[in-house]
Amino acid sequence: MDSSPKASTPKASVGSDSKRLKINRLPVGVILLVELCERLTYYTLAGTQKIYFQNQLDKTPSTAAALNSVFSMLCYFWCIPGGLIADSIGRYKTIIGSGLTYALGTIFVGIAVIHEFQNSLGWLFTFSCLVLIAMGTGGIKPNIANFGADQIGDATEQQRQCQATFFSLFYLSINIGVLVAFGFLCNTTTGGLAGVIPQSEGYSFAYGSGAVCMILAVVLFVSFTRSYTILPGNGLGPVKRLICYQLRSVRRGGGWRAVMSAAGFACLPLFYIVTLVNTLLSSSVETSSKEILLDPCTVSLDPPPRLLHGTGNEDVLSDVALALGALACIFLIVPASEQCFLYIL
Repeated sequence: MDSSPKASTPKASVGSDSKRLKINRLPVGVILLVELCERLTYYTLAGTQKIYFQNQLDKTPSTAAALNSVFSMLCYFWCIPGGLIADSIGRYKTIIGSGLTYALGTIFVGIAVIHEFQNSLGWLFTFSCLVLIAMGTGGIKPNIANFGADQIGDATEQQRQCQATFFSLFYLSINIGVLVAFGFLCNTTTGGLAGVIPQSEGYSFAYGSGAVCMILAVVLFVSFTRSYTILPGNGLGPVKRLICYQLRSVRRGGGWRAVMSAAGFACLPLFYIVTLVNTLLSSSVETSSKEILLDPCTVSLDPPPRLLHGTGNEDVLSDVALALGALACIFLIVPASEQCFLYIL
């Protein structure tokens, strides 16, 4: 009589825990699909962007490579405000807003790469990649994994083990997206699909597929809203505390480390703005206005000279952006490194 309640109690507890975890597996699966679609779209763009700028939009090799590098840089840069926004309004709202921005950018890209519109809508392709898609992936990337972990919780050992499995599946979904992007979609951009997609519409098919994936990801994510565990944000408190902490450190004699840290954070938005403006302006310059440099290794000048990685023109905005980026890194890294060095000693 006394032993039966004791035996049934842990069974009921385990059953309730497993039931709760089982209910959360469906939204977790949706989150994994969202991440797969987002990474598939990103790597399809990042892996073929340079060739598109160079071959379809007639940019110089150096400009095409710069645009592609700036695209990747901006995607990672936007992770900083993406994380701060999530702390303020919550991860769910941040992912929804970023997903809609991302999907809109992919739709514009899919339209801009239609063969008949490529030259006239080159500006739309550049703007969508460098602004909309960069903002979208910057809001999703730092939050989607943590949002998936929120669905599981970490109160029990079983939940913590489930979280470990989730993160393994999370990175597996990333690798699947990369495999599809580089193994299939990137190849169709320049080669088409024999008997199905003509070569001239390869970019339309690949980028259109990315747009469909992102639209599907947003629809799936919104559809399962009621089954999510949604943690509220903390308002603007974290952002205000960060700013106030920096200002108080400088005003109250925090020393050279406080000044350098504040200067580093101030350089980051300036670096972003100058880089974006410089990239958009340089991408609008016609190739014919670029200075052609002769390849010194060319034996004969009978064939047309090769265009090397350089224009011969001084670019003030590029120098300013480089200086701001270098200063931001120095101002933010040196104080932290000095503290770590002293701790080791």
